[in-house]
Amino acid sequence: MFNKNFLAAAAVVIALTPGSAFAAWVLDGAESSINIVSVKKGKAGEVHSFKTLSGNVTDDGVATVNIELGSVETGIPIRNTRMGTMLFEIEKFPLAKISAKLDAEAFKSQAVGTRMAHEIVLTVDLHGVSKEISAGIYVTRLSKTMVNVASAKPIIIKAGKFGLKGGIKALKKAANLPSIATAVPTTFNLVFKDQ
Repeated sequence: MFNKNFLAAAAVVIALTPGSAFAAWVLDGAESSINIVSVKKGKAGEVHSFKTLSGNVTDDGVATVNIELGSVETGIPIRNTRMGTMLFEIEKFPLAKISAKLDAEAFKSQAVGTRMAHEIVLTVDLHGVSKEISAGIYVTRLSKTMVNVASAKPIIIKAGKFGLKGGIKALKKAANLPSIATAVPTTFNLVFKDQ
């Protein structure tokens, strides 16, 4: 359910220097975050995140971000477990993967300390389903060796499009809840570093 969309960050990688090799850029998982908002009972919203993220940009300009779905953090251990097993079915689908093809030329001239707005198409692979999602992003060049990519606004991930409605139904039953929203706002803040 997420966009984990955060691939845009990859776009960032290109912002470095014209001669930089794509493969030299990797996602700093400790400095990056992907957040989703769940709404239960029609009014109670809660923010969840993922503790383990990884990614890079290949020589041909394909940016990829991987989300370990079993690392979901909701603040409640039993809920973490239930989301992993009932919703994401991590034994079958341990990762969500987001990728995007980048245009290096669009980022080469960005100066350190500046922010640029872009529209990017992400390919989101989640729960055995692949979908393309358009996302607005902000790319901020933090330094010659570091770029930040953040969502310009929340991206709505619809559970039904990724075969997750059954998992939400199971969570609802396990937690004895009258409802859990199937449309999930998702945001991301990603940092790529030159290695």
